[in-house]
Amino acid sequence: RNVLVLNPNFANAHAELGRALIDVGQFGAAIAQIEKAIALSPTDISIYMWYYFGGLAALHAGDHQSALDWLRKSHQANRVHDSTLRLMAVALAGTGREDDAREKIREFLKLRPDATLDDWKRPNARRHPAVVARWRAGKTPYGALPLA
Repeated sequence: RNVLVLNPNFANAHAELGRALIDVGQFGAAIAQIEKAIALSPTDISIYMWYYFGGLAALHAGDHQSALDWLRKSHQANRVHDSTLRLMAVALAGTGREDDAREKIREFLKLRPDATLDDWKRPNARRHPAVVARWRAGKTPYGALPLA
């Protein structure tokens, strides 16, 4: 937030603040920051990550269709960002489209063939107590994923 005081038009700072807000469970605030980043720099080289962050926030908020919309934009901006495919599978499963989810998992595994289920369970950030608590409580968006 301090960076944004110095430069409120720094798009990447808005996106990274959005990412941090996801970790502490403030999904609506996260999406607002990500949308601000996109509005400030709609052709930014990092836009695929910003859309990915939006999808992640929507998944954690339980809005699978919105997550899918965000993640499709991420995938369109960068077709080789494998984590986008992984989250697309989760969003598809959450909307009841299990066959499509399995297909996304297959696409993901083509890009990352040595991926394991343990990789999926590992949180990206374990330092913040709120993040650790959410993961320990099982409050992750991955529960609906059809892995069988």
